[in-house]
Amino acid sequence: MNKFLATSASGLALSAFALFGASVASAADMQDPGCSVHGLVELGYMMSSSGIDDSSTPDDAKWQTPFGEGAGLLTCDAWNFQADIADYAHSADFINGKNIDDTRGHFGGAAFWRDANLGSFGVSASLINTEVFGKENDYWRVGAFGEMFASDQITFGGGAHYFVSQDDIVGKDHKGWELTANAKFYATPDFSLMLQGDYMNSKSNGDDFNGWAATGEARYLISDKGLSLFAGGRYAKRTFDGTDINDLQGYAGVTFSFNSSGKSLAESDRSGRYDNTSTMNEKLPGYFGEALAVAAKNGVFP
Repeated sequence: MNKFLATSASGLALSAFALFGASVASAADMQDPGCSVHGLVELGYMMSSSGIDDSSTPDDAKWQTPFGEGAGLLTCDAWNFQADIADYAHSADFINGKNIDDTRGHFGGAAFWRDANLGSFGVSASLINTEVFGKENDYWRVGAFGEMFASDQITFGGGAHYFVSQDDIVGKDHKGWELTANAKFYATPDFSLMLQGDYMNSKSNGDDFNGWAATGEARYLISDKGLSLFAGGRYAKRTFDGTDINDLQGYAGVTFSFNSSGKSLAESDRSGRYDNTSTMNEKLPGYFGEALAVAAKNGVFP
């Protein structure tokens, strides 16, 4: 029940955030025809399987993750200023019917220049708050990103972000780089296919902590009022202190974009928010939580 209430509260907060953006949009349009405000709410559900590359622990742990994202975007000519929030509530079976919760809360923003015929580039920053067993850990993440609109049907994007934390969960710091590259193909103006690759190169207390992820996603606009459905899958592998953990994720959800009435999916994407979330440190459960969940599943602890 507590988890349900927390998820519902997160969804309501995201909805309120976007509704606020929509109301500000009308005011901004009235005061300055050169500026507009857009809002977005995204809600979904993710199921994951994680396992350790070790013959003594053959069974995978199962994760369930309700998630939500919200963003507000002020656009004045080619300049864009964004505020964004997200919540990924990872939860897996632990011991004696109890769950291990690994929550990932995100508060961030971005500033970027965008031309509807060329692409965009800018900078972003975020604070990611994580909590496992009542202990918290804050990640600070900052970087640069860009997109190229190669044609009406193809968009290329990428980014590089540096992150740093002092981990109160296991008493280790964690800092390094996360690199992202993606390509999106619009089979029709309202249906897109996306492929994305992520790579993490980092250290935790001097030990190498590296990993990569590959994601595929499809999205379809079902209403010219800004309502779209999406579904995707992800495979990831991370290595820390000689131990590998593999993740297989599947997810689906719904997105509502405010102030996008009459726009195609391609037009909405190319005038909307930048996805400022982290694959490695938000969309995937934390390494420590995963190791505990897998060990508990197999009755052993690393």
